[in-house]
Amino acid sequence: MILFTIDKPYEKDIFYKKVLNQFIITFQNLSYDCELVPIGNVADFSQNSLDFVFCLNSGRKQKLQSSVPWVSWFHDVHMNTIGENFSHFYKNDIAYFIGEPSLFGVDPEKLPIRSSILLPSLTSCDTNFNDHSSIIKTLDILLIGYLPPIYQEDEHTPDDVMDAEIVSKRYQEESKITLLHESGMIFDRHPYLRNLLIKVVLDNYRALSGNLDTNKILSELCSCIDKYFGGSKIRESYGSKRLYLDYYATHLPRRLDRIKLAELGVESGCSFEIIGKGWENEHRFINHYLGFINPKFIHSELSKSRFILCNNTHGLSFNHRIIDAIMNDCIVFNHTTPHAGKLGTLENCLIPEEDFIQYDEANLLGKIQGLLQDESKMQSITKSAKSKILNSHNTTNRAKQILKDLNLSCN
Repeated sequence: MILFTIDKPYEKDIFYKKVLNQFIITFQNLSYDCELVPIGNVADFSQNSLDFVFCLNSGRKQKLQSSVPWVSWFHDVHMNTIGENFSHFYKNDIAYFIGEPSLFGVDPEKLPIRSSILLPSLTSCDTNFNDHSSIIKTLDILLIGYLPPIYQEDEHTPDDVMDAEIVSKRYQEESKITLLHESGMIFDRHPYLRNLLIKVVLDNYRALSGNLDTNKILSELCSCIDKYFGGSKIRESYGSKRLYLDYYATHLPRRLDRIKLAELGVESGCSFEIIGKGWENEHRFINHYLGFINPKFIHSELSKSRFILCNNTHGLSFNHRIIDAIMNDCIVFNHTTPHAGKLGTLENCLIPEEDFIQYDEANLLGKIQGLLQDESKMQSITKSAKSKILNSHNTTNRAKQILKDLNLSCN
């Protein structure tokens, strides 16, 4: 039997649940019994009956027997900015990343376990497989993505919170993620420090470059926090919190890239729409904002769109959203990155200008206009990209890779 589970903060995420469900269907077709369980219940199962545990976005949480492999699949850069993800692994466990481990700030040579790359794959339950050749494309450009919030001051002054216990309590709660998603903003009780940290990001950031050194930013952020608090006890409580540092190292740069894409979408003069949470606070894009759409209906928006604009902030560009777009005959525009060719990048899986369009900030608008006037090239790109996804990037291939890595049979 294979147990599938997901780190607690992501249990209700529709996208991740669909990814797991697709793997369950695939492994069942390969004659394995499977069950999706909460991460806290994994230890309740008879360990003698388990082939392995497959977990999204978390390391081993339970002290299972070392003979039961724990397979982790990390989907985002920020997942490994703290060491706890690797603190309970055994030597037979595997850590998969959706791209080159170095892009996650991980040195495979220093890991206590095996590591490898498990690329995203086609998820049938999240994609419309119908033939779209007869569908009339009514939208030129689509931008899909959550817009991370901005930090804003609340009613407290720095003097009110110079107590380590208060700060620690505020930043240790995982409910901070809920605040991030539901309120559209995060309140920061140290506005002067906030401005210092924003400067750290801006000094290391260039729009749509795909060349963000997350480790360097994290190091400079921690140094800045240490100087701000003068090495006091509060610095340890405030500066070690994952969610706070993650905002500046991953979410803020991602926000800046997506804002830039929206500006270029408007500037193009083409029909342009935005989908995703967080954009409701950006009133300058209100005429282009469709709101948040349930992921199960995203494919209908993709199928009516000619192009999708993608940001590649951290150098990881081959993802499920791109796969869904390609399967719905929506041409992917993905910006250049110095990481091109590394495992997990779009260039490593597909060919620029043949399967997708590669752009930078300076030439994006010209490429959009040029392609809109070349119907035959658009058809060629959609056909070529879809063929490669179907043949090389399906979940059966990924499941067989896992079984091979674990020395289990593919029945």
